[in-house]
Amino acid sequence: MKKIISFLLFVILPLLLVVPGFMGWQAEKSMQDTAAYINSLPAYSANWQSYKRGWFKSEGVLLVSVDDIEGLTDSTEPVELPVAFHLVHGPVLLGHKTEAFTLGLGGFDLQVTLLDRHEAYLQDVLSVIGEGPLYQLAARMDLTGRIALHDRWLPFEFNTEALSIVVDGYEGEGEIGLDRKLIYTMGLPRIRIKAMSLEGSAVAFTAKALKAELSAELASWHSAQVAPGKVIVSVGSLKNETASIVFKDMHFEAEAKIDAINNTLSYLSELNVGALNIAALEADMSDIQLELSYLKFSLAFLESYYALIQDPPANANAEYWQQYLGELILKELLPASPELKIDTLAFTTSQGKFFARLLLTIEGESLAKANVSSNNPLGLLPFMVFHLDTEMDMALAVQFAELYVRNQIEAQWAKEERVFVASELNEAVKTQVPSVLDMLISQGFIVSHDDDYRLNIDYAKGQATLNGQPMPLPF
Repeated sequence: MKKIISFLLFVILPLLLVVPGFMGWQAEKSMQDTAAYINSLPAYSANWQSYKRGWFKSEGVLLVSVDDIEGLTDSTEPVELPVAFHLVHGPVLLGHKTEAFTLGLGGFDLQVTLLDRHEAYLQDVLSVIGEGPLYQLAARMDLTGRIALHDRWLPFEFNTEALSIVVDGYEGEGEIGLDRKLIYTMGLPRIRIKAMSLEGSAVAFTAKALKAELSAELASWHSAQVAPGKVIVSVGSLKNETASIVFKDMHFEAEAKIDAINNTLSYLSELNVGALNIAALEADMSDIQLELSYLKFSLAFLESYYALIQDPPANANAEYWQQYLGELILKELLPASPELKIDTLAFTTSQGKFFARLLLTIEGESLAKANVSSNNPLGLLPFMVFHLDTEMDMALAVQFAELYVRNQIEAQWAKEERVFVASELNEAVKTQVPSVLDMLISQGFIVSHDDDYRLNIDYAKGQATLNGQPMPLPF
């Protein structure tokens, strides 16, 4: 028995002493990959101000810089944020300095926080609820290379005469698998922002029950700074307190897809809103739906665009951008036949339903063969394709017509300094609305069909039709 124990100690003890050093080397490589990934993002850069790799633990400070954040500071210099990294090497991990992980086996435990001086400053200017760092990210790489993530913000308030921010805490967790697919979820119970304008008026927004899910295939990261992925966001309620506008049960999904063969990006999104109330208009909408997509967006164009804006000359003016950006659009973006599509724009009110769909694209193959100059945008028109369909219940059309006529009459009466009388205004609106709708029908702008009005516009090869009839164009 003693021989067995002695043998195990002889074998295991050296491993426990040697393996952490190897894990430390692996951890340093992962940290270098992290900086390289940040550097690949547009307007971001990252470099290690310091990194000390030890046998059982390592520490470092990563300086992250962000360019071109207009309005955030008065300086044109990049915004810099140093963050502290604390790593404990495996194979035996104790969940050092974090409640996210407990005893286990793995390559390393990582904790990311603000530097002490920045933490102290924020703790001083914010009203923070809870103990520990204001922000903390914890990560653990297991023995297979999978990384688990957990980050959080403590609840805090920030109050000045001009700005008030209340955040009821934030929790996020995720993982990066061996296939380098990132999966991340987050939750934010409530955030409220109130700001005072220079004129003294207040604008206040409150969002409740925010949740999000993100997935990204980092292994397929493209040099155009995009990767295939999907995001899902839900918001229980969003309220503009100043204008008394309330959104309820919002749900948003978006997906990015890369076509490696044609080197294009497609973006598909869908927004659903259960209810919308606009008090000023006495308007209530429900079942709001927007399906929006951008298809066949050239990744070669994106790469060239980023290179163009990376370091423009100091004297770059409108003519410069028209020349160089115009050529990029003409030679690299449009030949891929990009499409802007609204498959569904719909909502319901007490007066009825509205539906629309739209397509805007360009015949890229034909355009590429033509001799079109970037100095002549009208030269693109023969290659453009446009399609619009709308349907609106008649009662809803009457309501919209009443709003339009009312605004026109009020503006005219105000110009004439005429005294508003509610009954007289209502009678004028009621009298004029039928003639407005009749005029639109007689001129062919809308078509009456059973219980709704419809509008159809088609444009292709320089020719347009309105509700099936040829439509003259001003060009």
